[in-house]
Amino acid sequence: MDLLEFYGLKEDPFRLTPDPMFFFPSAGHKEALMSMEYLLTQKEGFCLITGEPGTGKTTLMNVFVENWRDRADIALIVTPRLEAAEFLRAVLDDLGVPRREGAGKADLLRDFRDFLVSRRESGRAVAVIVDEAQDLPDDTLEELRLLTNLETDKEKLLQVILIGQPELEERLASHRLRHLNQRISVAARLAPLSRSEISEYINYRLIKAGKGFLLLDDSAARGVYSYSRGVPRLANLLTSRSIMSAYLEGSNVVSPRHVRLAASHLKGRESGAASAAPSPASRRGYAAAAVLAVALAAGVGAALYVYGGPDEPLPPVASAPEAEATAATAAAEEAPPAGEAPKSPAHSPAASPTLAPAGATGTAPVASVTPSTPAAPADGPATLYGIVNVSSANIRSEPSIDGERVGVAFRSQRLPLTGETRGERGIRWYRVRLYGDTEGWISGNVLTLVQEQKSP
Repeated sequence: MDLLEFYGLKEDPFRLTPDPMFFFPSAGHKEALMSMEYLLTQKEGFCLITGEPGTGKTTLMNVFVENWRDRADIALIVTPRLEAAEFLRAVLDDLGVPRREGAGKADLLRDFRDFLVSRRESGRAVAVIVDEAQDLPDDTLEELRLLTNLETDKEKLLQVILIGQPELEERLASHRLRHLNQRISVAARLAPLSRSEISEYINYRLIKAGKGFLLLDDSAARGVYSYSRGVPRLANLLTSRSIMSAYLEGSNVVSPRHVRLAASHLKGRESGAASAAPSPASRRGYAAAAVLAVALAAGVGAALYVYGGPDEPLPPVASAPEAEATAATAAAEEAPPAGEAPKSPAHSPAASPTLAPAGATGTAPVASVTPSTPAAPADGPATLYGIVNVSSANIRSEPSIDGERVGVAFRSQRLPLTGETRGERGIRWYRVRLYGDTEGWISGNVLTLVQEQKSP
């Protein structure tokens, strides 16, 4: 079972690609998007959007292009290291303006103006968007300024959006580019997200990806903020690795410890191996980080388990099918002879549940778990749990090893039992609650049953 299936997600919520579907409308990003919208609706000349790397500039650009796809012709230039003549040809090609063979620059500009006028008459805007605009040569920036001289008496025929890192602002403030700087009518700068916005951002992306069974507590979100300082790209990277760390332990809750482990892995990759030998207390964390790194490199096609005990070494990694196969073998060896009552799984008779009368499903009756111990004292009811005693075991849609796998349980995981039945070869199966209202069946051969008294 892969990570997305394990958590019930439809797609990766924290991938690094600039997908418009995952655009998070923070206050700063909404202001920048409105600035771009204003440019096209009011036929202004230039708009400037700046921000540090990873703050969401390219995603913002993709959202804007998607919003205006049916209302404007947009030339999107993402390789800005072009000389002035090359840049003009790239713009014309991206807009679909026909170029006559052997045409000089004057002919190209005339054809471009004719194109702009025709689009204005049909009610469509025309825009040029340059990503990573801080890399544009000065001569190309000047060429862009001259292109915006194509206008009527009332409005500009071409709008230009420059998107780049903060050093672009410094370049535009120089004496040589002062004429272009004076034409920038709207500007916005993307800042990192605030601490509260990071929590909202993480939850927003999880919802967009299908939400599933994954939970990330507030303290873990604070850890993500501390490491990323609110930069969305870094937050994505750290949250993705934190989820992977939780997945390796079979947990549906991302805790601060998972965030610290992921941050340790990422910082180690950035700074290289430390020259000093690790202390004994830190070796277990390094071992877990190594497992995480290997799993990330391999894509993690199977569910893994990382032991979290304070002083014990990492056990061998076992897959869920292997655990269930072992359980099935054990059950076959314990199968009762013909005419003899089936044996119970190997656990204390005092904790052994019995079947209360109930409606039948499949080949055996299913009932709520009713312990055969004396009645619970008046101070509160008893609850029966199953604790997984193998590395990992499958949870099935029905009490059979042929049932569809709906989840995986891991060693020491504690599962509330809500019903029981017997399947093939006398195997006792228990109905367990997974997440929310989702339930499934797990073999009794991989459980140790415990009974807890609840306080009133």
